[in-house]
Amino acid sequence: MSSTFYIPYRSKKHACTIKAAKEKDVSLVTCEMAGLNNQEFADSDIPGLIADLPNIIKAIQEHRQKNKDSLLQVRLSPEDRTKIEQRAKNSGKTISAYIRTKALA
Repeated sequence: MSSTFYIPYRSKKHACTIKAAKEKDVSLVTCEMAGLNNQEFADSDIPGLIADLPNIIKAIQEHRQKNKDSLLQVRLSPEDRTKIEQRAKNSGKTISAYIRTKALA
């Protein structure tokens, strides 16, 4: 069994999932924005983790932002811009993150 919840950060909601692990009293947590991918946590630690996820996400995003000081400008038609903005929104990513993911795949 798994449950999904959303962590608000910078006016967006980021999906996180908790599911039972094979071991008793352990759960697997996935939250892309927090850098967690099926990370094991004791069930007793889950409430504290959930409470701290916004701070973890903020710290990770600030660290990532420090390493990004190069700007790339692209000319687009209004229609292409709208498509990219909508696809980024649907994916739950910023426009920059969406474009980086697609361009560097």
